Amino acid sequence: MPAPVVVTAPDSFKGSLFAEGVTNAIVKGIRRARPDAQIRISPMTDGGEGTLDAILETAEMVGITDPDSMAVPVTERSTLGMGEAIRALLDTGARKFFVVLGGSSTNDGGAGLLVGLGLKLFDAHGAELEPVPSALAKITRIDVSGLDGRVKEAEFVGMSDVDNPLNGDHGATAIFGPQKGVMPEQIVGIDATLAHFANVLEPAMAVVKRNEPGAGAAGGLSFALHMLGARFETGAEVVAREIGLDAALKGTGLITGEDRSDMQTLHGKAVHSLQARARCWRAGDAALGCSGSGGAAASVGTLQRLLRARAGSDPARRRDSRCRAPVVERSRAVDAAALRLELVV
Repeated sequence: MPAPVVVTAPDSFKGSLFAEGVTNAIVKGIRRARPDAQIRISPMTDGGEGTLDAILETAEMVGITDPDSMAVPVTERSTLGMGEAIRALLDTGARKFFVVLGGSSTNDGGAGLLVGLGLKLFDAHGAELEPVPSALAKITRIDVSGLDGRVKEAEFVGMSDVDNPLNGDHGATAIFGPQKGVMPEQIVGIDATLAHFANVLEPAMAVVKRNEPGAGAAGGLSFALHMLGARFETGAEVVAREIGLDAALKGTGLITGEDRSDMQTLHGKAVHSLQARARCWRAGDAALGCSGSGGAAASVGTLQRLLRARAGSDPARRRDSRCRAPVVERSRAVDAAALRLELVV
């Protein structure tokens, strides 16, 4: 049998391993099953944690993997530091900003970023408010006159792979809130808070952006970038272009994966993007996906979720990288598509 040619291009397993670590585990498993396999290594990311080649990365600045940030109630977290960082970079002469969206711990609709750039929020009594979710419902007026004038000279590029709007059943809070610590009973209230923020902000800036595809990325931080006139690129597509993934995929099988495969996977996440690219290069029938856990829509065409987390609901075991180490076994002597992935726990 000819040696299989396999491209390993997983996303990060949030809270356990970056993409490189997942890649190493997959390679180890492939070597155990097929020592003769030709392996092409292309660790991916979709614009969340693990993307390090951008000026501003939300996963690093207000990341969900930061225990100090996550210790603060989600209603008190803010993207203020992001806005202050941009302002500081403007002072250095920077005028083009790549903002990598994803992996954030915040759910403030980007209010903090805008305040960091000079906006001010006021309640009905004229008192200035903090840009945190717990205060946004009190806003009656937003003063945009203090917005740093250099923002108009700047170019903002948001890198994200989701198309969720700011509000609603598929919005920032409903889809991404739970992983940030939003409790089920808080979702409706916080979502309404972000809608109120948009109701006041959009007239003040004379721009309507809440329903733009992707406005709900990074807890609504993308909404704020839309309000500043940012353009957006798909993070997975940018990374794939930079690492030469198309050339690597020609005539191969593909193994990719992510920490959890669910409905969100279908909204442009890296795994979905990779499966489409593999199909384009006629590798679609040999595209396998490994996932730590999965929801109702874990399967994407020929991309199958072949891993189940035996760690169950125990958060301590989910954080253990050993619970994310896949081993590849040969189930049929065919090709890369015959590889079966299992978890070692």
